[in-house]
Amino acid sequence: MSIVFVGDEHHRYFQEQQLATLKERKPDIEVYFWSTQGLDFFSKLDQLAEKEKPYFIGSRHGAIPVVHWTARNPGKARRLVLLHPSLHLGVAGLEPPEPHFVPTMVVCQSKITSPGYEEISALAGKMFHDYSVHLTPEPSELKSTLSLLALD
Repeated sequence: MSIVFVGDEHHRYFQEQQLATLKERKPDIEVYFWSTQGLDFFSKLDQLAEKEKPYFIGSRHGAIPVVHWTARNPGKARRLVLLHPSLHLGVAGLEPPEPHFVPTMVVCQSKITSPGYEEISALAGKMFHDYSVHLTPEPSELKSTLSLLALD
């Protein structure tokens, strides 16, 4: 079983805080921290997905490539959590080709003034099937979002 964290270093501290707990529950878990930089990013995702259906956590700008990869590879990700996703919605060429499976989106409420929960949920509904949106009051609480993966 693998979890792939994709994104910048901003949330890595919070992600690492959760690893000890995850390792206790799932000692066989493999954890990868991947930047979105470099031309081999998508080939790494392809190679990992050949072996298993990984869990993905897309942080900030890391949400963009993971959403696009899952849109083009339906059924190859077990679950995807988006933390503060920078999806650049409405920008030509960056939209997913059609709604697809991305069940959990996490947005820090203090970082947004508008749109609110209803608007974010409606927007997510246009992009994703079987999704949920969680607003957290403080960035530090994002460390608990790993529990949203609901590991089997």
